[in-house]
Amino acid sequence: DKWYDNESSFRDPRERRQDVHGVLEHITATLIEIRPGLGATRRLRRLTTTAVEAFVFGELYDLVFAEIKEEVREKDTNLMQKISDFEMNHYSKKRQQKEMPSVHSYPV
Repeated sequence: DKWYDNESSFRDPRERRQDVHGVLEHITATLIEIRPGLGATRRLRRLTTTAVEAFVFGELYDLVFAEIKEEVREKDTNLMQKISDFEMNHYSKKRQQKEMPSVHSYPV
């Protein structure tokens, strides 16, 4: 089956989303073939395409969005840790600078 690799595990999520776009194109083309009036003008073709996308993605939005969130979870966690480390180092240096007497604070 195309949706699974040889080990019966899911394929790459990005590849699956590209497949969904291919299916959308196929559905839209089939719909226009069956109902030629839906593709009679550029505007009607665009509206038909938008309607198909809205219907399909409307049904799959939560699933796709959850998949994307899971796909970037590790990168997001690493980024948040780097930001936290940077802020801690930055504020620590600022605090040290405030605690250290300035050369200009002593009478000359």
